[in-house]
Amino acid sequence: MAKQIEKTCEYNPCGKKFFAQRSDARFCSSNCRAQSSLMDRVSEVIIKKTETEMEAMYEAKRIQLDKKFEMASDLSNGDINLYHKLIRTPYNNLKKMFDNRISNG
Repeated sequence: MAKQIEKTCEYNPCGKKFFAQRSDARFCSSNCRAQSSLMDRVSEVIIKKTETEMEAMYEAKRIQLDKKFEMASDLSNGDINLYHKLIRTPYNNLKKMFDNRISNG
């Protein structure tokens, strides 16, 4: 008889203790495995949508600041600082900014 290993189900709402027949088992049942997979896919879609929305917000703010920059009399020191920060922030850093925003709450 194969050695059984006591594990905890990795599907968050479940978390039951179970005896795994394989060392790489992560879930107590096929239902938990399917639900976890579904949640992972949904999370990926939400993150991609949020990243796209952030890129759109970034671009909209950059365009807005470009217009303000053309009309220099409307610029405050805060607008100038934000403009320079946005101009120096490449799109590749948006993911890092997004990840930090998610981890901070």
